[in-house]
Amino acid sequence: MAIPRFPDERLGMLPEKFFTALGHLHYAFTSLEVQMASVVNQYITVGYDSSVHWPMQDKVSAILGGLRMETAKDTINRLLRVSEAPQEVQDFVKRIFQQIGEIQYFRNRLAHYHTGRWLRKPGQFVNTDMEVAREKTKTVTFSFSYDALEAARHDLHLISRLIDDLFDFEVESFDLQIPAWQFKSTMLIKES
Repeated sequence: MAIPRFPDERLGMLPEKFFTALGHLHYAFTSLEVQMASVVNQYITVGYDSSVHWPMQDKVSAILGGLRMETAKDTINRLLRVSEAPQEVQDFVKRIFQQIGEIQYFRNRLAHYHTGRWLRKPGQFVNTDMEVAREKTKTVTFSFSYDALEAARHDLHLISRLIDDLFDFEVESFDLQIPAWQFKSTMLIKES
């Protein structure tokens, strides 16, 4: 099979609504990534008197810099363990991070592999790595609907609020109930 000059010749052009939803998803993911790095910084420096220890936050930032999502999740988990956070808090954060992981897989696929309209399934999109896979037997192609983009964005915003509330060091108690997630990995239908 010859690779088309433009992948969209085979997959179909994407509607503007898709790009708007994709932009919202990427923005929500990036915002959450920045927020997670900020949580790490605040977690380390909480309790320091800023009038006396003003350079502390700058020192932490100099060491950590901007953390990517995986590093931020690992660091927050480690901080919770070494600070002996209650197990139910650690479990709550673990469930949040699992959902972030599901969405991150989707987001990374959208960022790094080709997506087009799925002409075989009207109203569906297809994401494939077939043009760049090193071994054609290991390609991954899945279809999804516009709803998957919206559900992922919704959950990232919800996670952002949960993290804000959980790591608000002025609040003494927090409801550790995980809401019903809208994004499900089953929204990505494997085609190959």
